[in-house]
Amino acid sequence: VDLTEGVRQIAGITNFLVQFIGPLAVLALMIGSIMYATAGGDEEKMNKAKRLLIATVIGMLIIYGAFAMVSTFIASDFQQIDVPLQ
Repeated sequence: VDLTEGVRQIAGITNFLVQFIGPLAVLALMIGSIMYATAGGDEEKMNKAKRLLIATVIGMLIIYGAFAMVSTFIASDFQQIDVPLQ
């Protein structure tokens, strides 16, 4: 089992997820904002927009938090096994 290759694969997966989810989250924030702005005082539409915005923010916190944790663990693992980061 090659530890270095495994760590690089995990880093690649998290990088892909962040690059894929980031633009989708921005799009969801824009859609939720437009929905809220055009609700016209309709409580049901406003609540739907709020739920979308809150879910998007929570999802972004989870994805970027996971990315930060994986990046931190990977950096510390590479320092411990003396493998230069590329």
